[in-house]
Amino acid sequence: MNDETAQRERVLVLMPTRKDSERTIAFLSDANFHCLACPDLPALCREIARGAGAALLTEEAILQDREQCLAATLRQEPSWSNFPLIVLVHSGQNSGRLSAAQMLNVTLIERPVRFVTLRSVVEAALRHRRQQYQIRDTLLQLTQAHRELESANQDLEMRVRERTQKLQETVSELEAFSYTVSHDLRAPLRAIEGYARALADDYGAKLDAGGKVFLAKISAAAARLDLLVQDVLAYSRIAKGEIHLQDVNLAKLVQEAVETYPQFRNGSIIVKEPLPVVRAHPAYLIQCVSNLLGNGLKFARPDVPPLVTIRAEEDPNTDNVKIWFEDNGIGIAPEHFQEIFQIFGRVHSDKQYEGTGIGLAIVRKAAERMGGSVGLTSEVGKGSRFWLSLKKANATH
Repeated sequence: MNDETAQRERVLVLMPTRKDSERTIAFLSDANFHCLACPDLPALCREIARGAGAALLTEEAILQDREQCLAATLRQEPSWSNFPLIVLVHSGQNSGRLSAAQMLNVTLIERPVRFVTLRSVVEAALRHRRQQYQIRDTLLQLTQAHRELESANQDLEMRVRERTQKLQETVSELEAFSYTVSHDLRAPLRAIEGYARALADDYGAKLDAGGKVFLAKISAAAARLDLLVQDVLAYSRIAKGEIHLQDVNLAKLVQEAVETYPQFRNGSIIVKEPLPVVRAHPAYLIQCVSNLLGNGLKFARPDVPPLVTIRAEEDPNTDNVKIWFEDNGIGIAPEHFQEIFQIFGRVHSDKQYEGTGIGLAIVRKAAERMGGSVGLTSEVGKGSRFWLSLKKANATH
């Protein structure tokens, strides 16, 4: 055990007499706890500031703390810290007497003390303290990652300035960079979600209503950001990934999309046969179908059950097929037709309709990579008709 770890594991002991301290420390040492006797409360406060696992003291020490030295010390602890106190109280006394300690993380044990109980309480306190130190270490890692990301951003900006005459190369570098950043962001996001769940499980009972609301907001924000990262990753993969077109049975693919995504069961979807076989990339095409179906069902009018109709028509003058996605939703004003296919191009706020603002940008990029195009006709209040144009297959299946 290194010096820092040993310091984290210390149990600070403050008893009424030296004999009491020696007896308590002897028992805890036999149980493999690392203990330090503190002669008075100011000394214990100094050791807390240096770093420790828990403190074991009597209620008299807290009640005699006229200067509120202990409360002031704990208020100065960093945000990740909730230092555990184990307080020995007289049997039958009302724990409400410890009014000065109500803001602390306190475990009360009645005297006379059963050592088996004391050992269990100390083990639990140290275990929770280790979790706090893990949170601290994670925050330090996130800070370092943020600094490295800022440094990477500065380097990227320099490279962009140096290569402005090579526009296409710059775009490729930015796409690769966004993929790397988005991929690396998912790990700390999962950590935030995990620690939020751990906080709710371990300390939920100690949080007031406001604290629980804030904790729920942290979890919800992390989930929304994770969804955004996933969409950025999907866009980056489509933008720079290799693509090989093949004949794709559109009817089978649409059926798989409807069966695979449970959110599509919340509305009505009508598929008008026949649907043709097209030249496409299966993964890109199912991404397009899923996003267009999802939009059609999501942007519904109040009190009007959503309905999306899928149909296809061949262009007699070209080798293309248009696949239509027609909904009965809120519609889109013509001045927003181009905007909605851009990354983060939103017409409505995410408070009105949830989403990342990347879905249709993914559809546009995927259609372009497959040699096709996408567009729409719409009127506000009268639904939207999106179309996806792709090459007809060389042979039917």
